[in-house]
Amino acid sequence: MLFARNFHITWNDNLDHWDWFSEAESATSDVVIQVAELISLCFLEVHGNLDISKLSPGVKYEAVFVVKLKDTAYGWEVLVNLRLRFPEGKRLLHREI
Repeated sequence: MLFARNFHITWNDNLDHWDWFSEAESATSDVVIQVAELISLCFLEVHGNLDISKLSPGVKYEAVFVVKLKDTAYGWEVLVNLRLRFPEGKRLLHREI
C-alpha cells in the first residue's frame, strides 16, 4: 500500500492548501498513517511510484485511489482522470465522476 506521504501532491507542503494529521489506518488497526486533508485548490495532481520488483509475477493486482469527502466538499462533480503508467511505457486511463 502507498499512503498520502508516499505521493507528490499538488502544494502538499503549503498549509494554506493542506492539513496533515495522523489517523488509524482502519477501525480495527493499530497502524497510524499520515492523512492529507485538502483545504482548497483550483486543481489537484497526485503522482507516485511503486517498486514493482516487490510484486509477485502472475498475480493480478488492483490499483485503488481512496478519497473521503466531507459533506461540505465541492468540485468533485467533474470528471476525475486516473492514469496508470507501466515501466515499459504502457498507460491506462480511467475517467471517474
